Amino acid sequence: MPSNDEYKLSLSNLCRLIDELESKINRLTVETTNQRNQILKRESDYQNSLHSIYNEIVYCSECLSNESSEPFIIVESGTAPRDDIEVWLSRFKAHLTWLKQEIEIRQEQENKIRQELDNALLDCDADRKYFASELAKREVLINELRSSHQIFEHETLNNTIEYQQSSLPEDERGPIDDRYRQFQIMIDSVKRELHTAKKDHMAVKAAGTKTFQSRTERRRGITDRPIRFRSFLQNTIYEVLKNRGWLFSDEEWDFYWCDVGSMKDLFDRGYFEEHMRINHFRNHYELTRKDLMVKNLKRFRKQVEREQGRLEALKCDFFPTTYVLPSEYHLFVEEFKRNPDTTWIMKPAARAQGKGIFLFRKLQDITAWRRGEYMTAYDKEQNREAVETYVVQRYVDNPYLIGGKKFDIRIYMLVTSYNPLRVWLYREGFARLSGTRYTVESIEDTYVHITNNAIQKTAPNYDPDKGYKWSMSRLRQYLIAKHGHEIVDIMIKQMDDIFIKSLQSVQKIMINDKHCFELYGYDILLDANLKPWLIETNASPSLTASNQEDNELKNRLLDDMINVIDMEGRLTGKEKRVGGFDLIYNDGPVYCDEAGVETFNLNTLRLNSFLGCANDRNVQLRHLYRQNQLIKRMEKAAAAATTSNNTS
Repeated sequence: MPSNDEYKLSLSNLCRLIDELESKINRLTVETTNQRNQILKRESDYQNSLHSIYNEIVYCSECLSNESSEPFIIVESGTAPRDDIEVWLSRFKAHLTWLKQEIEIRQEQENKIRQELDNALLDCDADRKYFASELAKREVLINELRSSHQIFEHETLNNTIEYQQSSLPEDERGPIDDRYRQFQIMIDSVKRELHTAKKDHMAVKAAGTKTFQSRTERRRGITDRPIRFRSFLQNTIYEVLKNRGWLFSDEEWDFYWCDVGSMKDLFDRGYFEEHMRINHFRNHYELTRKDLMVKNLKRFRKQVEREQGRLEALKCDFFPTTYVLPSEYHLFVEEFKRNPDTTWIMKPAARAQGKGIFLFRKLQDITAWRRGEYMTAYDKEQNREAVETYVVQRYVDNPYLIGGKKFDIRIYMLVTSYNPLRVWLYREGFARLSGTRYTVESIEDTYVHITNNAIQKTAPNYDPDKGYKWSMSRLRQYLIAKHGHEIVDIMIKQMDDIFIKSLQSVQKIMINDKHCFELYGYDILLDANLKPWLIETNASPSLTASNQEDNELKNRLLDDMINVIDMEGRLTGKEKRVGGFDLIYNDGPVYCDEAGVETFNLNTLRLNSFLGCANDRNVQLRHLYRQNQLIKRMEKAAAAATTSNNTS
């Protein structure tokens, strides 16, 4: 038999088990109660949602019933929905049916109005053609009357001279006098008809052009006073504006070169007059912030594939495989495991000048980054978790090398409007070379892989006089000498596609404003096959010169940018080239032939792009402004003649 001690031990074990069971029962009871409360809360929220939806539908029905000739009233005002969900759903469906009928009625009315508008536009086009034909008829009539007038004057002059020089007897002079008087009557009649035809011609011309005059043709610049500007920078842009004779002002301004940080307050508090210009669009970050740029490019590629097919969508594969962290971390891990030997590059989404960029090949490097190795000192002091958004890209580990060194290309684009899209490409640019020979083995050496000048100038062996920058023309000549014209032309065409398609990806979401323009700095990387890759787009490209050649380039760039903005009103709005800027897209591609003029021959069509070509801007600007002045003088003379004819 078991002893008392054994009974006591077994009894204590049973008591302990009972206590544990009671604690488990209590815990389960609490959890059950919490779950029941959550279910009741969800049910209550669901009922409240149903009530709110029902009330909204009733409200919409009442609002539409006020405008309908036969209102469809289901329930009386103030009647609450029943608890029976089937009855409630039947009323819900009845409301939706009535709303659908009302929407169809509205659509029919809208289609009718649109049809009337189309008919009105057709009538306007018919009137325009009628005015054009009448104008042509008047011009033919004027030419005929002018020639008749000249013939009559010549005959009259000859007869008058003969009449004066001859000494005819009195009996023969009478018929000649009668003929002379007839000629004078005919000349007066022709003069009256000519004057009447000119008045009709001017009236038809005014009626035919007044309605269809474009906004660009009506634009006038500031000519009665110096232009006032404001700038947050005191570097190249300030010097260029001062050299044009503009006046710096912190209060009233016509042209404002502002930083991206003060954009929101400026748009929220400021009122822009018609002539004012500012150097950023309101949501410029849709293209210049790395994570948003990738998001918009991916969306645009899917749209092109859906609308134009997979083959056309392949033209949008000009950016490396990219993921946004931390939101797409799990997708990135799956891609990383499928390609374990790939090199990746991490970039902060909202930083510039190469800050915070590093390369890695192992996931543990990302784990270290997530633990806080790449947090700021302030965040570490506050024990915060890293929340900064990064983009991780597949690293292009086979870049094109010059002298064994990696480089990227900075190209400048000017967008003066997003609706319609109007894009100017600058002929000049430069390649930024690394100061260290390239090797894919040392991924920790930022001076090898990051060519940004802000990074390179901190290198121990940095020397700005050694040629860390090549001009775009020099780079183009180098590539042509090594690979030929055809290969380089294909590369340039692919770069043009990058510029246009990247801007099209944000065209519909960009807030267009007639007061805004944007000077973008595109960073392009060439791989060993001369395929261009879009690295990033900068909304505030650096305007600080690193040497004398760089200073001259940026002075030309900014001066030509101001010429395109045309604050002085010296352009007609139809130019395809202004200084070093060439118009490559104006609500559609802008084409030219080999001579640089517009053409309609499909066999010779090429984009109006001259990247890396000669920039004879001074000669071109003198010729352009002289031609525009002549056109304006002719228009002014024609207007003065019209005014005098109308007065007479």
